[in-house]
Amino acid sequence: MAQELVLLTIEGWVMNAHLSYVIDPGGELEQMPMLVVYADAFWDRREEQLAIPSQPIQVEFNQAVAWQKTVWTLGERLRATGQVAAVNITKTKQYKAIQKTRQEILTVDQNTLHAFNTGLLRRENQLARAAKWRAEYLAGNISLNTLQNQENRIFAREGRVWLELLARMHDKQLTIRRNALPALLAGGRTTYLLRAPFNVARTVGAQPRLIYPRKTKVDQPGKQVVIKAKAREPTVAKKQTLDSAHRRESLNSLRHFRRAWLAAGRPVDVLPPVPPSLQKQQQAWLSYEEANHHD
Repeated sequence: MAQELVLLTIEGWVMNAHLSYVIDPGGELEQMPMLVVYADAFWDRREEQLAIPSQPIQVEFNQAVAWQKTVWTLGERLRATGQVAAVNITKTKQYKAIQKTRQEILTVDQNTLHAFNTGLLRRENQLARAAKWRAEYLAGNISLNTLQNQENRIFAREGRVWLELLARMHDKQLTIRRNALPALLAGGRTTYLLRAPFNVARTVGAQPRLIYPRKTKVDQPGKQVVIKAKAREPTVAKKQTLDSAHRRESLNSLRHFRRAWLAAGRPVDVLPPVPPSLQKQQQAWLSYEEANHHD
């Protein structure tokens, strides 16, 4: 029987961002950028408010969260609905073991594809393209599934014998990954997050920049001064939200600003202005920051 999906709506203050590597059931590592929100309001799927204590909540930084007019910044207020999910994530100390497994998989790749090097110019081009994808995999920018899919596309027009050789190689790689999974899970840790968020809204945002005309004569009767509001920069383009690598980059300004804010003693006047009705909630977040003071 399928487990019932637990949906939760949260609202709170954007306080940090980081990148995690999530271990999926097949042993693949998924890059998952996350926003950390100090949530102080919670609702269930029937929109009934829940008596849950205020706390930091990790929110998957998917396209719905990332594709806003401007990047997220410290002290803005986010509201979103998502799935409450437990995920296994790797620890920093596991990096060497992860790279060792990747290298073992790539060694199988290189040794098998060496048979494709028959001296034909077409094959040389194909092998060069495959080598570029291997480098991306070793760097952790793509998954093994992506590498194998790209190799299938590159060699799609080869004969049956070659395609069968490619399929056997891919099966061997998947076996290596499965064999490495128990140790990966044993060395990792489980965390909860708000996954696949949707209905995302900024309920408190930073102010737009105001553009003043260079020449204005305010003292002339009948003349009106026009001040244009422009979106706060940097703005976000759709292409920056399509994959986790690009979404991760759009969080850099938030992380840098947070470090500067902590170093300056957490000044309130540099945060987005909040209405009086939310000042108590903001102070609760600031008190949490002061008590914990960790990045």
